[in-house]
Amino acid sequence: LEMQRDLLHWDQALKLAHTLAPAQVPELSVEYAQQLEFKGEHENALKMFESALNSVDADGRTPLCTDAQQATCMSGIARCTLRLGDLRRGIKYVREANDTQLCRECAAILEGMNQHSEAASLYEAGGLFEKAAAIYIRKLNFAQAAEIMHKVKLPKLHAQYAKACETASKFAEAAKAYENARDMDSVVKLYLNQLGQPDKAFEIVRTTGSSNGAQLVARFCQEQGDFRGAIEFLLMAKRSEEAFNLAKLHGQMEMYTRVLGD
Repeated sequence: LEMQRDLLHWDQALKLAHTLAPAQVPELSVEYAQQLEFKGEHENALKMFESALNSVDADGRTPLCTDAQQATCMSGIARCTLRLGDLRRGIKYVREANDTQLCRECAAILEGMNQHSEAASLYEAGGLFEKAAAIYIRKLNFAQAAEIMHKVKLPKLHAQYAKACETASKFAEAAKAYENARDMDSVVKLYLNQLGQPDKAFEIVRTTGSSNGAQLVARFCQEQGDFRGAIEFLLMAKRSEEAFNLAKLHGQMEMYTRVLGD
């Protein structure tokens, strides 16, 4: 029995184990099932995992499978069931197992099968919020994405979510996401144009001192006829010559010199 096991002759080893060492049947079945799964023989692996799970003693009563082996079998059954295309049953097994690592493994399997919604849901259950968010954003599932974006740390994902929201005319959500992505110039642009809250844009630029943001605000002020504001933000954008010409043209030299300071 030990020789057949070491040679990975699983069928022969199992036949011997049933006669000589029934207690070893679950362990042998699990090892055999794992090898079959690794080789991509998912149907046979599924049968072997189920066989290990249903192993009983000679009287047919006492289960021989330990708790650890049962957990291994249920994880294997879930993975193989998904790979064989029975998604509903496979996902049910994953949910019942309540195992973080299994959720992550099965999410990757589903993503590879282009079952994106199910994959994202299991990534979320497995605590991989970045992976779940990436799928929700790609599929424009704003409701699901919004629920987990506060758990996402990557600025890149917040920026993608912001762009998706902006494209869908969800400007308030986009502004918040751009802020989480630390892209304050895009926040300024939204406050100026889409959200109609220029005062907030002015406040942001005065705080950040962003040259690009200052140019956006200066252009907005000029369009609104607010030349005092335009001069202030042109100087902040290091465009002093343009600010000087504007001040001379509109009689705002006092404002120009006050902002310019010493």
